[in-house]
Amino acid sequence: PALLATVLDRFLQETPAERWQRPVLDPAAQIVPPAIDDARSGIRQGGAAFVAPILRILPFGAALGFGLVGDMGSAGQRLFGDAGLRVGLPQRLGQGQILDATVLLGLGYRARIWHGEGRAALRAGGLVVVATGYGVDTQTWLPWFELEAGYLWRLGKIRHGPLLLLSPLIHTFGTLDGARTQSAAISAGWTIDWALWEQKL
Repeated sequence: PALLATVLDRFLQETPAERWQRPVLDPAAQIVPPAIDDARSGIRQGGAAFVAPILRILPFGAALGFGLVGDMGSAGQRLFGDAGLRVGLPQRLGQGQILDATVLLGLGYRARIWHGEGRAALRAGGLVVVATGYGVDTQTWLPWFELEAGYLWRLGKIRHGPLLLLSPLIHTFGTLDGARTQSAAISAGWTIDWALWEQKL
């Protein structure tokens, strides 16, 4: 018995008492909920500048668009408005050429889809066409209306992706010698948006 008592006493001395004690919860301690990523919650607003090379399919041609866009909403979906200018490359028509530029204002909606953002927009504005090389230069303003669908990926402050543009307004231009062309009904392009600022409301 003396030997057993000695061994037990030494075992208790070498073993920390904390191993035999149950943890005591502090009733005054507060349970802190997990933090919510502020970038993915709440309503936010922001602004960006964009540039968009455009390939005109019907008829064939090219243009370059640029402007500003502002948006408001959550990280997953937002409403946006934009203002821009699209300048077309000169087109040969008969003995001269025509130049065109389009001033556009638009409203749209974008939402997170898969690994990117799908977006749709409606734009209206004015198309100015200048004809040169025909002895007397002429200039004409025409109404313009288009629908846009696109899918963008985000890379830091940049959003980029393909666009499809459809216009129900077809304007035809011609010369006295019978040369004809028309405004583009279908166009495709690639937009590059650079975020300028963003803040939570």
